[in-house]
Amino acid sequence: MRKTMKARLETALWIGIASLAAVVPLAAGLSQPPGSRPAAGATGEERIARGERSYRVYCGGCHGAGAKGDGPLADLLKDRPSDLTRLSSGNGGAFPRERVTEAIDGRAVVRGHGTQMPVWALSFRERGWDSDQEQEVQERIRDIVQYLESVQAK
Repeated sequence: MRKTMKARLETALWIGIASLAAVVPLAAGLSQPPGSRPAAGATGEERIARGERSYRVYCGGCHGAGAKGDGPLADLLKDRPSDLTRLSSGNGGAFPRERVTEAIDGRAVVRGHGTQMPVWALSFRERGWDSDQEQEVQERIRDIVQYLESVQAK
């Protein structure tokens, strides 16, 4: 009985998180009509600013505003989220850009959370678009990766 209740609570938690992932970007103004996003040739500072906005909406709940793994949902998860400011130090001083990209887009399975990290690339697709959104999704991921690279501990 106790195991069943725990499983129901975990399912309810993930449904809640998934619902927030769908609604929060709209409320935060991240959902924009096609063609209104900045061009791919954005400067590093623009990318970091856009990446920080997306990070706060999609990642901050678990990883925290400072990316240290201390977000408001962190205590609800089976395994504590990673301190994303230490990715370079855990990789011989080099930022693991490709590994981070794969974690966000779903190509790499990131354990923790009791299951695996959500595949955010799916959440970055805008409902109601008739066009292929792959370029926009990849741009948003690049922005988040650029932001994470900018917050690495020195």
